[in-house]
Amino acid sequence: MNGQLTNKTGETLLVYGPKAPGQPFDNTLYRLPAGQKTRAGWDCDGFFVPKDRKADQAFTIVSGPVAVKYRDYRSPVIESSGSGKYNCSLNDGVYKSGEINWPIPDISCKDISVSYPEAPGHLKA
Repeated sequence: MNGQLTNKTGETLLVYGPKAPGQPFDNTLYRLPAGQKTRAGWDCDGFFVPKDRKADQAFTIVSGPVAVKYRDYRSPVIESSGSGKYNCSLNDGVYKSGEINWPIPDISCKDISVSYPEAPGHLKA
């Protein structure tokens, strides 16, 4: 995505970005700290919802772990709606493991750690 994803959830998110060498998936997970946004022009495809969180799409709520996808040139702002829900309306699909060739780990929010690389060049939101 050539837009920017902004993290206003109050916690670190994992975002889907350019594929790292040797990865079997179409992209790689990167950490995006709270209050930050991906840099313009970085290919961010969406974000990950951990198993202890939910994707609130306005008309449906999907429990994690799932991947939320956004089309190119979109600039979503991801906010927490309380009760472990991320507001992510106007997305381009929510996928469970096996439905898309993206990494969808079975982890909780507290398991997001420094083992994931930080999104390069992220900016203060």
